[in-house]
Amino acid sequence: MAVCTVFFVGTITSAHIPIVPEDGTTLATATEIIDPWKSWFYYSEIAPGDSHYYSFEAMADERIRFMVNVPLPEGDRGFLPTFILMGPGISNQGTPDASIEIPSGAEVMVIESSTLEPEFEGFTPLSQYKTVDLNMSAPETGTYYIAIYDGTIGGRYALVTGYVEAYSITGWIAVPLDAMIILQWSGQNLFLILLPMFIPLILGLFFLVWRHRSVFNLQQLPSILGTMGGLMFLGSSLSFFTQMVLALLYAPYNWTIIATIIFITIPLLLGVVTLMITHKENWIQKKSRLLSLIIIGIIAPFVWAGLFIGPIFVIVAGIIPMIRNTST
Repeated sequence: MAVCTVFFVGTITSAHIPIVPEDGTTLATATEIIDPWKSWFYYSEIAPGDSHYYSFEAMADERIRFMVNVPLPEGDRGFLPTFILMGPGISNQGTPDASIEIPSGAEVMVIESSTLEPEFEGFTPLSQYKTVDLNMSAPETGTYYIAIYDGTIGGRYALVTGYVEAYSITGWIAVPLDAMIILQWSGQNLFLILLPMFIPLILGLFFLVWRHRSVFNLQQLPSILGTMGGLMFLGSSLSFFTQMVLALLYAPYNWTIIATIIFITIPLLLGVVTLMITHKENWIQKKSRLLSLIIIGIIAPFVWAGLFIGPIFVIVAGIIPMIRNTST
């Protein structure tokens, strides 16, 4: 079966696929970075005095791009991890801590964290500190190693790799779940991350109960499901808007806010259209409206609307009346 993959150049977007490194506390157990050109987000926590090791293969003159990000609370308390690149042909730069394991015959480049300035990232969205940004060509073909080290404080960090965003279809629609992982890494509580998503749904259901006294009439099931799905689309829009506001409290906006605005606007429009359809009189008798709901439900996961559940509700809301109408 062919795998459909979505590619974006890294200078255009900044969404990353989160990965938890396995071990990597010694050179022998270094976490292998597969396809270092691809954007991965290795998020971890390092103890004072410890080192985390990563390895990757590169061809001569191949572009190498690595960044180290830390959450705002970590940077504010002074956590500034050191980035060390080790491998063939590298120009020696700086002196690593004596505890760092160095491969035999490798040259070493030590990069200390730069001055902290919050940076806005529009795809999650969140603000964070980018402490290291390495963009160079591999001097020789071979195996390279990265060490992340902090001798005094320790804390949470992310090693961000690559310059191309590449997603399978399932990977693309799973980005909202990846974003939740990254937001938790940044220090946010999962309940507070999800709260804006469900506020429209909760308020909408209360309104339905108040207006109709009951929402558990099976004859009204398509309307209920469609309404819940539409409200969840609005929740996705509100969630993105909330995260944007929180991020902009700490960092100035940049061009990536365009992505944020897109993923606020499209779920909002889908939610409004869904609610308009499901609240028109005799809508379940009109095939065009039922097909519209099904199409909206299919589109929604690709624009990160409704957190999977909402699109399912909307699709089912369109299918049930269609089956009923066909059988009568």
